Amino acid sequence: MVLVGEYSKLALEELLLHYKNAELLAFDELYLRTSKLLYNFIRKRLRFKDDAEDAFQESYFRIHKYIATYNPDQPAMAWIFAITRNVIVDRLKLNSKMQTSSIGDIEVVCAKESAESILIFNDLLNEVLRDLNESDKRLLVDRVLNEMDYEEISVHHSVSVTNARQKVSRILKNVRFRFEKL
Repeated sequence: MVLVGEYSKLALEELLLHYKNAELLAFDELYLRTSKLLYNFIRKRLRFKDDAEDAFQESYFRIHKYIATYNPDQPAMAWIFAITRNVIVDRLKLNSKMQTSSIGDIEVVCAKESAESILIFNDLLNEVLRDLNESDKRLLVDRVLNEMDYEEISVHHSVSVTNARQKVSRILKNVRFRFEKL
């Protein structure tokens, strides 16, 4: 058991482990550290404030619900962002004006009016992405499709902001070059 003031000194992974062991004060510290970042992440992706607030609450509900599945070998923010992305996708699926399309294991949400365009884009994107390694694909998806900023990417991928910016820039340069060859 950790003393109340000691939670602020723990890494997020340790906080999740303490929360997993039913130490509710660990959740309070986790919320203090992640709520602003998580809300901004959601707000960028959902058009309406009410939807964003509902998704924000649902994200923390699912964190609580699935805390038993947290693997301490996995970065805490990656696990939290994965849950949050699933909440966002679920919320967008509920909206009858939206349609989802899969690109491999990547799910893209688009307006129904552009469904034909997204299918054409899927084909082109698959052609360009097939030669990228999984790490580069994830970085590209997080930057372009998930619209993460470099700070979010750095947390999600456990790299510095500068490194995230450089990697994404290099990947985009290579992707542009491949698109031009098509």
